[in-house]
Amino acid sequence: MRTLDHGKTFVALGEMVQRFKHEVRFGASRRKFDFNQHVAIIITYNESDIIYHSLRKLIDQGIGVYLIDNWSTDDSIEQVKHLFNRGIVGFERFPEDGPSPYFSLEEQLRHKERIAEKLKAEWIIHQDVDEIRESPWPDVSLREGLVRAGREGYNCIDHTVLRFRPVDDTFRYGTDVEAHLRYFTFETHPAYFAQRKAWSNKGARISLADSGGHSVEFSGRKVFPTRFLLKHYPIRGQVHGQRKVLRERKPRFEPVERAKGWHVHYNHVDMTTSFLSEPDTLVPYDPRLTKKALLNSPLAQNPDASFL
Repeated sequence: MRTLDHGKTFVALGEMVQRFKHEVRFGASRRKFDFNQHVAIIITYNESDIIYHSLRKLIDQGIGVYLIDNWSTDDSIEQVKHLFNRGIVGFERFPEDGPSPYFSLEEQLRHKERIAEKLKAEWIIHQDVDEIRESPWPDVSLREGLVRAGREGYNCIDHTVLRFRPVDDTFRYGTDVEAHLRYFTFETHPAYFAQRKAWSNKGARISLADSGGHSVEFSGRKVFPTRFLLKHYPIRGQVHGQRKVLRERKPRFEPVERAKGWHVHYNHVDMTTSFLSEPDTLVPYDPRLTKKALLNSPLAQNPDASFL
C-alpha cells in the first residue's frame, strides 16, 4: 500500500498557495509594466529547483526576462514555460546547434552582448538564475531604483554581493530560496570588487566578455555612486552542492578558459567538502538594517570595494 509523506504534502500545498498568490499579483503587474523596457538576460543550466521564484522576483517588479537555456538536462524550462509572453520576453537555447561538452563563459557572454544590442531596452541586467537583485532603498523596487538612477544622469549600476549559505540540508526543490536561506557573508574576493552588471545605453555596443562578465564596458559609462544589492544563492545544501559543483560544473569548464585562470573558485572542492556553514559564523539577513548599512557605508562609494 502506498503511504503519504505528510511533510512533502504540506510543502507541495504551501507551494501551490504561493504560486496562486503570485499569479494574482501578476495579473496587476502585467497591466502596469512594459516588460520590454527593463530586461534581465539570463542563461540557465539545471537550476530547476529555484528558477520559478528567481524569475518571478524579477517579473513581479516589472523586469522582463530574456531566457537562454544552455541545454539543461532537468525540467528548468517546464517550470517557467507558462511565463512565456507573461514576463519572459524572449527564449532560445544556446548553442543553437545543440549542447556542448564544455561550458564556455566567454561564448555565453559574447552571446549576451549580441542579445543586449538587439533588445534596445531602457535598462538591461546581466543576471544568473541564482541571483536576486534589489535597489538599496527600502520599499523601492528594482525597476524603480533603475529609473531613479537614470533620472539622476547615471547609466550603469554596481552591486554589493551578499552570498547566502546553507546551514542545513533542508532546502526542498521548488521552494523560495530567498525565504529559506537567511544567513550570508559579504563577498570579499577580488573577483567581486566590480559588479557593474546593469546598464542603460539604448542598444549601443557593450562588452561583457573582456571582464569575464564582472563589469559591462561601453562608451560614456557613468556608474551610479550607490551600489545596489546582489544576493547570491549558488549552493542550497550539501546534496545540491555536490551535484552542482562535482557533476554539473567542474567537469564542464572549458579547458582553454581554465588555462587563462578562469573557473578557479571550485578548485578546492571534492567529495569531502562540506557545503554547510555554522550560523554563528554568518550574518543574519535583515533587509532594512542591511540596506541602511549599505546606504550609510563609505565603502558603498568606493569603486574598489563590493562589501560593507
